[in-house]
Amino acid sequence: MIKLSISSMSTYLDCPAKWYFQYIRKIPQKVDYPRLCGQVVHTFIASLYNNKATERKFLYKTIDSARHAWFYTWTKQLEKNNQRIVGLDSEKGKIYGGVGWECIQTYWNQNFDKPDPIAKEKRFSVPYRQGVELIGVVDQIRNISSEFIPRIRPELVNGSELDPKFDPVVIVDFKSGRYDYEVPPDSTEIEAIRHQIDLQRNLQASAYSLLYQKYHSGRLPLGFYLYQLRNGKLFFVRGDDEESQKILTDNINHVLGNIVNESFPKNPGPHCRTCDYVESCIENSDFYISNALDIPDSIFVAKKKVDRPRQLRFRLK
Repeated sequence: MIKLSISSMSTYLDCPAKWYFQYIRKIPQKVDYPRLCGQVVHTFIASLYNNKATERKFLYKTIDSARHAWFYTWTKQLEKNNQRIVGLDSEKGKIYGGVGWECIQTYWNQNFDKPDPIAKEKRFSVPYRQGVELIGVVDQIRNISSEFIPRIRPELVNGSELDPKFDPVVIVDFKSGRYDYEVPPDSTEIEAIRHQIDLQRNLQASAYSLLYQKYHSGRLPLGFYLYQLRNGKLFFVRGDDEESQKILTDNINHVLGNIVNESFPKNPGPHCRTCDYVESCIENSDFYISNALDIPDSIFVAKKKVDRPRQLRFRLK
């Protein structure tokens, strides 16, 4: 049985050798500050709803107590992952502690008066074809009001009735990075497309739509919201459109076929600089380090002119 998640598929597409090191050789992963911050933020937000024993909205009574809890949690995670962190730097640890709190504070302020999600950290595992399961964990599933649905999917509403193939829910995925998908004013059409091409063709959004559909007997979510926690912005992606699903299916089949054929070539590129498996990738091989060099006058020389032999010609009388 092959279990394929969207994250493992993305790993293979990034570099097949990286997938091999992670899933076949099972070499322990490392982590950097941005990734660790994102992971801890996700877990902390989910923990806000662990409040069943109280009548409070969130687990913590005030935003100030949440702040103390966050920095305590972050400090403990830095200690726990001390041996795994690439480029250990106490100042970066402090910086990303602040980034994490920025995300938590934004989420608290925007969601304190909102209904709870109907699911959080929801795990899906569904059959894709014989011998293959698709798996994924979504950050949240939320209900959408009937009044709001026409704003995001007007084509699915007939009067007051929603297309029966859809549930009135959206999948929410948190992002703690800096990139802002809001299209700058006065952008041309192609500039707008370029700015959101990786969002609107997001494999994660397409995969979550497919997972939800298979798990819920053919019904689809209305779509996918990417929630940028640092600026509090939501960006909507359909995910179920024909083109996005074709891209997803093509990539799933491509990755599965190569895994079955044990094809794991190395794909060097800028992503190698932060890869967890650099040491494993270059083991038992020579690696040349190039040092910067000021260009001396003698390093480059003009091409030397080579006299070609000339054919002698004789005049015949």
